[in-house]
Amino acid sequence: MLALLSTLALLATTALAAPAARADTVTDQIDAARQLYGDGDLGGALTELGYAVQDIKAKQAALLATTLPDAPAGWSAEEPEVTSAGGAEGMGGLVAGQMIERQYTRDDGGATMTAELMADNPMIAMMAGLVGNPAFASSQTGMERVRIGRESAMLQWNGDGTGEINLLLGNRVLVKVSGEGLEDKEDLVALLKAWKLDELKAKMGV
Repeated sequence: MLALLSTLALLATTALAAPAARADTVTDQIDAARQLYGDGDLGGALTELGYAVQDIKAKQAALLATTLPDAPAGWSAEEPEVTSAGGAEGMGGLVAGQMIERQYTRDDGGATMTAELMADNPMIAMMAGLVGNPAFASSQTGMERVRIGRESAMLQWNGDGTGEINLLLGNRVLVKVSGEGLEDKEDLVALLKAWKLDELKAKMGV
């Protein structure tokens, strides 16, 4: 547990990009947990750490949400929403299960798109074998690879105005754009290209 306390303290001051030497609720909770641990109150220490982990997840989600694309011309966008921040506790669970999405609506109301971000979620491991797999892509009707900078995304266009495009980053982050009522699959590609992917990779260390 002492190693966990030390790592949480490091994350609170570096991974979350907080100003140096400025106390906040996370560092206060870690300090309280360290004190309780030193006093032998392991249950109390775990409780404080639990609150610290949840606050770290919330801060991480807020940082990741800033990378989502702005609304394209002729579209409006809702505020990003954290749909789930669940996940295992411990060092592997600090940002486990982060799922953030943003809804986009064409101004005429005839089409919608959704940008989704999933970070350090167990589902990503299941997707990794499919996203970017040439054999899988060639076996699926309407699926093709699309270059996004140096990354390879998989686009599924159904021909009825619906589709989605998925991009896996470092086997830790999955970004996805899906849509309905679209006139062209390039709407999906353009929104994915508008994602601040370099910022996202820097924030996630991938």
